[in-house]
Order: sequence, then C-alpha cells, then structure tokens
Amino acid sequence: DHPWIHFRFTCSEGMPLAENWAALRILPGMECSVTLGGETAVVGLVCSRQVFFDGKRHHIEIQGASWTMALAGASAITKTGEYKDVTYKQYATDLLKNFPATKFVEEGGSVPTDKFPRISIPPGTSVLEALETPLRALGGIPLTTNIKGDVVAAVGPSGGSDTVTEGKD
Repeated sequence: DHPWIHFRFTCSEGMPLAENWAALRILPGMECSVTLGGETAVVGLVCSRQVFFDGKRHHIEIQGASWTMALAGASAITKTGEYKDVTYKQYATDLLKNFPATKFVEEGGSVPTDKFPRISIPPGTSVLEALETPLRALGGIPLTTNIKGDVVAAVGPSGGSDTVTEGKD
C-alpha cells in the first residue's frame, strides 16, 4: 500500500482553550517531522487537517505521510517519454531529480547494473509507478521508504533479486 509510511495524530483539549490558535495552525501541504520518544519517526507532508470545537472542547486530527506521497500524485516528466541504455539506478536518480527531498537508496545489496535498452513511460504515469515498473524485469525488487522519505530498493534476502535456500544463512 502507498503511502508506505503515514501518520494520524488526534487530540482534544478542554477548558481553558489555547490562547493563540493561529500560531498552532498546521495546514495541508506543510512540511512536517513526527518524533516519538525523541526519535524521528517520519519526515514528510501534512495531507489533512480536521477540526471540531464547541464552547468547551477543541478536537483536531492531522494526517500526513512521508515524502513519497508526492511521488504517487505527480506525473513522471521527461522530454521524450523514454530512457535508452540506462541502469535502473541512473533511471531512478533522474526521475527523482525534481523531488530534492527524496533520494534513491539501496538497502541489503545493490540493484543489478544491467542496462535497459529502452524504458518507456506513458503520459500520466505517476513517478512512483514509473519507478516500480522496471523493477519487475529485475526480479520484482520491492520499493519502500525510510524515515527521511527516500525511495528504498529492498534488495537481498528480505527483498528481491537474491534467492534464499531453506536451511542456509
């Protein structure tokens, strides 16, 4: 499912209500960082804010997700709609260049360095979908994210590409 990392924060307060509500306003589209016990849990964007209040209470719900949320909603933009004679890493890095907060990262190994003779991207294809499609030809390497919102190729025994034999490490 996408977004891979998302959050929902809800709270309510009774009387007395906060005096400066304008200073507390968190709006969709804002950059955010969520920490739990002093440790960063997710860095990304706020996508929803719902507020309810009456004379005695104030309730709020804030939802958001890692930076990869933007990749699912944005179309892949290229001059020709295709890439020729590129490795997957070159391809992914180029697709993500318009998203400076998001990098391509390999964990557990490296994505194969075989060159694709041609990768076509149909008009309207999301950046995330354009990133996932060529990975099927490389053994179905899954994509995920880390707490910084980078796109992570999970290569190796827990991901794709490498094989694991039962009874062996």
